[in-house]
Amino acid sequence: RGGSGGRGHRGPITCLRFVGGGANGGRLCLASSGEDGRWAPWDVPTSEAAAAAAAAAPVERAPARLWLLEGASADRVRLDGSGESAAIVQTLAAEPGGGGGGGDCRRLAAASGSSVFLLNADAAHPAAQLAAPAVVTALGYAREKRLLLAAGFGGLTLWADMGRGVSSRLKFFGPIDTLAIGADERYVGGGAQDNTLVVWPLPTPAAAAA
Repeated sequence: RGGSGGRGHRGPITCLRFVGGGANGGRLCLASSGEDGRWAPWDVPTSEAAAAAAAAAPVERAPARLWLLEGASADRVRLDGSGESAAIVQTLAAEPGGGGGGGDCRRLAAASGSSVFLLNADAAHPAAQLAAPAVVTALGYAREKRLLLAAGFGGLTLWADMGRGVSSRLKFFGPIDTLAIGADERYVGGGAQDNTLVVWPLPTPAAAAA
């Protein structure tokens, strides 16, 4: 469990994502974000013995890395330590790995307000700050098409090259609160506040950049 007193979150946790692990037995990580503006990856024991020991005797754990995100400027995204307040981190997503693998806790996207930050846990500063047209309510990656998607008022925003390329829009006249990408990446769905489900064909990277 996450600790207090500067070791973990200092407010309600808004989003969790398990990243990695799977059949290959790789590193398993639980990424968390919260109303305190923090994003943190937590190492999770993967062996049966380690998991049983952790369950039998829960201990306060420190995250592998702790960020404090502020949506006003990418220059103000920093490793935590100051204890200052920050904007709420609404949601996050792990960038998919290559070769059919899952995500990696080293590279994530985190949304604070209408800003989407591309974070690399090995770097002292965010790789990029992306501007969405509205507050971001959900994030998702399309691995094969190398797209980063963000939901919000007015539809979905798509960035090519996992967020490093140009952006495009799939429009809707109202708020979209959640999104889901089909397993074959042919379609993406959005859940709207007007009680409707919206389904769009998911464009190829070339079409998304056009």
